[in-house]
Amino acid sequence: MEHVAIRLQHALHGNRSNNAVTQHQNVSMNDRFPHNRLAEQELHFRVAREVEFASALFGEPAWNILLDLYVEASTNRKVSVSSACLAARVPATTALRWISILEREELVVRNQDPRDCRRTFVELTPDACSKMQRYLASVS
Repeated sequence: MEHVAIRLQHALHGNRSNNAVTQHQNVSMNDRFPHNRLAEQELHFRVAREVEFASALFGEPAWNILLDLYVEASTNRKVSVSSACLAARVPATTALRWISILEREELVVRNQDPRDCRRTFVELTPDACSKMQRYLASVS
């Protein structure tokens, strides 16, 4: 829980450079992920909700994974499978099962780290990214 909260805090309040190159990159990323802030807020609300209420009341590991992958993709960060499991906010075996389900549904893909064969990354498929954007637009 702390790992996701720390990543979320960094995403929400991280250091922002004012140089022109970084600003240009931010604009192009905002074009690709126009609803990033809404996804970040949803993750934040979920963490805050679990502080006050038993997490077993609100089990949506697949949605937590999709939101986290969307937010991380918007900042061009790769997400390891273990990090995605932490974002799911359920036991690792349950999270791995949900990642497999998302993979079968062609919403995520796994890619091996070319520099470290022990690590695998997971990311949204282009179709899943489009679906996330449509959903977030519809609720914004």
